[in-house]
Amino acid sequence: MKILYYSPHPYLNLQDPTGYGTHMREMIHAFRKRNNEVLPVIMGGVNGSIEKPREVKSNRGKKKYIPKPLWELAKDFNLLLFDRNARKVLKQKVDQFKPDVIYERSNYLQTSGVEVARELNIPHILEVNSPHIIEREILTGTRSPLKRYFKKIEKKQFKKTTKIAVVSSTLRDFINKEYEIELDKIVVVPNGIDVNKIKVSETEKQQLIVKYNLNNNHVIGFVGSVHPWHRVDMLIEAFSDIVQSRGGVKLLIVGGGSMIARLTELCRKLNIEDNVIFTGKIPNVDVYKYISVMDITVIPGTKWFMMPVKLFEYGALGKPVIAIDTQAIRDVMVDGEEGLLFKSDKRALTESLSELINDEEKRTEYGINFKRKVMKQYTWENNAKYVLEQII
Repeated sequence: MKILYYSPHPYLNLQDPTGYGTHMREMIHAFRKRNNEVLPVIMGGVNGSIEKPREVKSNRGKKKYIPKPLWELAKDFNLLLFDRNARKVLKQKVDQFKPDVIYERSNYLQTSGVEVARELNIPHILEVNSPHIIEREILTGTRSPLKRYFKKIEKKQFKKTTKIAVVSSTLRDFINKEYEIELDKIVVVPNGIDVNKIKVSETEKQQLIVKYNLNNNHVIGFVGSVHPWHRVDMLIEAFSDIVQSRGGVKLLIVGGGSMIARLTELCRKLNIEDNVIFTGKIPNVDVYKYISVMDITVIPGTKWFMMPVKLFEYGALGKPVIAIDTQAIRDVMVDGEEGLLFKSDKRALTESLSELINDEEKRTEYGINFKRKVMKQYTWENNAKYVLEQII
């Protein structure tokens, strides 16, 4: 089968080290492993060098003089203009490649993919990872005066596509109710792992243990870009309570992000800077090395619709997981059998950390149980097979 993988996002590069970039690379690789010919058409670039398209460049000198709602509205219109150019690029690639199906990673206000697919009568799968309009409001802190119009644009995407693939049941139910899209058009396809990439030598593990002085410590770990919704600040505060009650614990925070400076200062104020390690951004290929030195892994926060890739990376190495209690995470992990889920407060997180630190048998049991499930059910190759079965 010939698959055109399409991402209309003007800034999201295929080599982006975030979860978004990982998802794109892994799905493309999984499609190819199943003997499909895949052409990536990535409007944000494919080689790691992100050049903003002319249509969406902004004049920063003027930004401070324009009210934020109007500034964000101007950016929205630039996205609409950019999508016109993307449509031309996509149609040209389709004419050349002649795909059997277009698989699109959806983006806010971008309808070029479904429009070209419908015009040329090509099956189209729309991968939806978030409620774009709501996510936009969260990120910008503003509500667009054209929200109703933008919802019509998004609804057009959902109506015109052949199938919608979402990462969680909560996102499926949201699209069903908010946009009146029939449930049988929406399939839940959680994130996953590539079993062939789970390779960590004992030498590599020992090098990290020595580098960060982790010997004779219970290592609690977090992996990922550090943004406010990840609630790493709450993890640090809960960890501080653990430090006050016992010794021999370290917190390893693996990744960069907008919160690092603030979190470093928080550790200083809590007088636990000697117990907390910030690695900064690391190459994606090294993620499993860092997870390998952790005794307990944590997802302290996420958005209600998200399915964190780190959940499956933790599980693939057999590490016990403590995660925020969301329906999305409950979709894949059973509380009290495959990990621990906690309500969104510091006290509950502290109690969960204490429970697993003090119970090695439970840590082992949770790690084994969840790893078994992840390796059997949640691989990128299984995901690729499943979504293509929806249109064959």
